[in-house]
Amino acid sequence: MGIAYGCQSCDAHIEVLAEVAQKPPESPEPPEPPEQFQSDSRISSKGMQVKRCSLDIDPDITRGIFLKDTLRNAGRLWYWSPSSLPEQERASLWSRSHPVERFDLFLSHTWQTRGGWKFLSLSLQFGCYFALAVWILVVALVELLFMVDVLPPQFNYATSIQDYDLSIPFGGWAVCLSVPASILGLLLYPYIPDFGCKKQPCCFLDVVSIHQTDKEKMERGIYGLGGFVSASKELRILWSQPYLSRLWCVFELAAFRTANPQSKIHLAPLNIEAVVAASFLCCFILVVIALPLMPSAEFRLSSGVTAVFIPALVPAAAIFHVLRKSLTLKRQLFSELDAFDLNQVSCREDFDKKFIHEAIVQWYGSLDEFTAYVRGPLRKELLADHSGTSLPLQYTLMIVTPIVSLGIDVITAHIKAGTPYRMVLSYGFGMVLGNYLSYAMFLFWFGMFLCSHFPPVKAPLLSILQSLGLFIVWIVVIMAGLMAAWYIYSRSLLGSVLYCLTTLVLTCSTHGTLKMPWQEKILMFFKGIHHARHTEEAESVEAV
Repeated sequence: MGIAYGCQSCDAHIEVLAEVAQKPPESPEPPEPPEQFQSDSRISSKGMQVKRCSLDIDPDITRGIFLKDTLRNAGRLWYWSPSSLPEQERASLWSRSHPVERFDLFLSHTWQTRGGWKFLSLSLQFGCYFALAVWILVVALVELLFMVDVLPPQFNYATSIQDYDLSIPFGGWAVCLSVPASILGLLLYPYIPDFGCKKQPCCFLDVVSIHQTDKEKMERGIYGLGGFVSASKELRILWSQPYLSRLWCVFELAAFRTANPQSKIHLAPLNIEAVVAASFLCCFILVVIALPLMPSAEFRLSSGVTAVFIPALVPAAAIFHVLRKSLTLKRQLFSELDAFDLNQVSCREDFDKKFIHEAIVQWYGSLDEFTAYVRGPLRKELLADHSGTSLPLQYTLMIVTPIVSLGIDVITAHIKAGTPYRMVLSYGFGMVLGNYLSYAMFLFWFGMFLCSHFPPVKAPLLSILQSLGLFIVWIVVIMAGLMAAWYIYSRSLLGSVLYCLTTLVLTCSTHGTLKMPWQEKILMFFKGIHHARHTEEAESVEAV
């Protein structure tokens, strides 16, 4: 969390996806903090300083906000640092929170990063399942309406399955309506009431949990931050590039682990959800481009797959290059934790820096001990969930919904045209479940694998050429799976079922639900390459 009144106040914004490889710009000077924060006169005695280093909870000012409330109005609460708001609007922020005894989540972030990325990240983290449920419901509804002729077919296309030449009335309504509906579901998630026994999490968010205009309450909130952290069940770090350079963010880490040695610290890099959003958009563009080309290509792989799919994949090349840059953030996070130096962490106010350093010494024994803790046990804990290359399962499912929607549209069209059930089942197992769902999920793991294990080189032109080469490899794997699926489903129902099972096992093994022996060997091979590269870079730096 970036405290917006001392060391964290900043109007600079940092692009997480487009500018991911760049160094964050210098922050412009925010307005001067209140007078009492500019000197040590308010905290003159050593006893008062030690008291303020404590992790005691101040119940009179312990206030939280429900997570959904932070996401309403398109996440407006995240977009501006309180120091940049008019005083009247800052005064109203306190009323957005309510008294609590404990927090389910302590949202730790820095105001140096654009709020839109935080809104996107939290929306997907907590609203992804709801968006998937909306997609399923809308797909079922529009296909039913298409079957009863409420929704008309958009065009007919010719195809051939198992020696049958067929003319299929195609609706395409799942693509046109269900995919936008899932996006709308993500935006509506904050307004949906909670059902069942599960309550929405109550959060500490600095902008509403600390009074922004009352000087006395503001000071109690800032220097009582350790108490708020100790009253939290989980510390959720919305990590971006400048996070570990902000001393208040480091203070929150130190305080939380001291007060809650067994509680969870959840590292949530903002670039992960940016990758998901870009990949989802890429899939949707692919399908939208493919739709009008289907009739002219007659949807035969042998004659029309190039006309349909290759043009649709062209936009993916640019996104693929951007994603490679975005995934360098993961390596940057590893290196930042490896080389963490508390003396290099910035803070605007000398007293804040003195206060935080004294607290860390009180909790960890010395600044060096804390530095060693960050580089060792804390690094291992934070990166435990980020050592692989796969996205969370719900994210991958979200990404492939446009492609699966297209497959469901085709199945519905076949049923409406009276295609024999064996052919419908063959298409369903071979193409929809086997290719559009399972194999597509594997493909996104494979794309992440390529991007993660072949980092961009420094020269821009060489980096683009490297991305192009990896993209071509990815396309070849896509086409190989597509051709295999088409060949199998067009000849045998049994073959389609076997293909579906094969791709399902492949997907499970790459998404952590099923471990295969070959995975460990491949990962060890690339770890060896990275270790050798890291050693060479370190030796070159020492030589200089």
